[in-house]
Amino acid sequence: MRKSLEGKVAIVTGSGQGIGKGIALVLARECARVITNNRKPNAQKEAVDLSILDETARAKHAANEINASSGEAIPFYGNVADYETAGKLIQTAIDQWGRIDILVNNAVGLGAGTLNDTSEADWDYQTIPKLKGSYNTMKHSIPHMI
Repeated sequence: MRKSLEGKVAIVTGSGQGIGKGIALVLARECARVITNNRKPNAQKEAVDLSILDETARAKHAANEINASSGEAIPFYGNVADYETAGKLIQTAIDQWGRIDILVNNAVGLGAGTLNDTSEADWDYQTIPKLKGSYNTMKHSIPHMI
């Protein structure tokens, strides 16, 4: 295990699955402390098989996977497209570890289809988490990163 990020704190939005989870795992492997993120917690009992795991429990599953491999991670549930929620995410890192060194804005709503087949609601679902979520988390992070 390399330790190139030892002592660093990372936040990865949308890190309960896919690319975001992969990024969180790599950062942890390099010894960063990581906050994983999905929109909300799941009240259901967690399962190991991600195919049957509700999307909202995945941030906790990702954090548990990091912690089980001697890393350090905590999950945060909330939609970073909401300004106040994004602020709480950033404050969680400050409260838990006193700093933020790495911010990966990976949260996005997934969808597919042509522009003609995409409703305005679908468009918003696909774009707002990425664009507004990035703005919100960066806006709250800047005072802590400079």
